Amino acid sequence: MDEKEEIERKLEENKKLINVDDRTGTSAELYSPRRQKSDKLLVFIPGSGLNAKSGFKFYDYFFLAGYRTAGINLPGTLKTHPAHQDIGKMDLAAYTQEVDKTLSYLKNEIKIRAQNIVIVGHSLGAMLGLQAAKKNEYGAVILLAGGIIKDTLKELAIPSEKIQIFSEQANKKSVLSRTANDLRTWFSGERVSGLESVYSDCLGKDSAQASYEAYTEAVDVHQDDFFGTPGLIIAGRNDQSIPVEVNQDTAERLNFKFQTIDSSHMIPLSPNARQAFESIECFVKSLNKEKK
Repeated sequence: MDEKEEIERKLEENKKLINVDDRTGTSAELYSPRRQKSDKLLVFIPGSGLNAKSGFKFYDYFFLAGYRTAGINLPGTLKTHPAHQDIGKMDLAAYTQEVDKTLSYLKNEIKIRAQNIVIVGHSLGAMLGLQAAKKNEYGAVILLAGGIIKDTLKELAIPSEKIQIFSEQANKKSVLSRTANDLRTWFSGERVSGLESVYSDCLGKDSAQASYEAYTEAVDVHQDDFFGTPGLIIAGRNDQSIPVEVNQDTAERLNFKFQTIDSSHMIPLSPNARQAFESIECFVKSLNKEKK
């Protein structure tokens, strides 16, 4: 049994699956170590086309560190590969509703105080987490490679020549075949020619422009929406989807802390993921100190 299988086996033994909405298929995976060092619950929202299992390194690190974690399975993502086809059936606003629904379930049914919930989102999940955090009721929000608000979105405008290239690449090889063949290499932190187009297009369509336009219409977070919510943004220095500069600009506008690590866009699955998790743990510990 390799390390990944061993981690997944251990997590499976300690997992509680919560069906949030049978109609949409939204669920959450809750992991609670016997000895807990913090009253905080870290809620992981995965990136586009990825289910909650993409956070297995995240859950393992914090389980061993004594923190409760939860991962959200959004509609269409229970099986990773078909998700790239199905995800286009929902827009970002609909996904935000599912995230809100899950957070409400954790508060009302699992009895977690809102101030003890720390939202941790990756990529698309970071955008969804920001939308949910606008209410200023949660303890903190942490964004992994997904620091985008209305004020910085224009910096992601895609040149027309790149749009054509992305579209041609996506049409030549389906998203599924690219993902199946190259995902392991991508997760290791190496660049994979053509795969950038898959992740640029978070809605599973064949055009990067469609993705950009969808962001423009759906992202409804402004710097004025955040008054007292503590935040941390961690960006990958080799990120080809959302540049470091965009993440940093967002952090400055929202008065969030900002860090970079040597990683691609796939921070939770990066070989250097532990570095990001250590930064998150330090940040969460600082929240507990401020509380005292």
